Amino acid sequence: MDFAPGEVLYREVETNTSGADIVAFLERLAQDADPACPTAVVCDRASVHTCALVAAEREGWKARGLILTFLPAYSPELNLMEGCWRQLKYHDLLKRFYEDKPQLRAAVEGASWGRAV
Repeated sequence: MDFAPGEVLYREVETNTSGADIVAFLERLAQDADPACPTAVVCDRASVHTCALVAAEREGWKARGLILTFLPAYSPELNLMEGCWRQLKYHDLLKRFYEDKPQLRAAVEGASWGRAV
């Protein structure tokens, strides 16, 4: 979630996300980070966010200006993405059936919740 323009940026993935995928994503963010003005990444406690691969990189990212912080366990009310998912699920895509992935993708892309990157 990028607070400056007030929008959610998302990326569609076809498979489950792994720890290696998270490391690659955070490494891209770290390339643009600045220790003089750190970038904070707020993560929930999903296993891909807390796995050994991610943990091994945290100090290096911190030195480069990318700081990972974690929400308390069992606190969906603190996770701003939960509200975005709720908007998408219960308002934008309300109880509709989609015949295939292209139909679902078009509905998500046309929803008011964010934009694909």
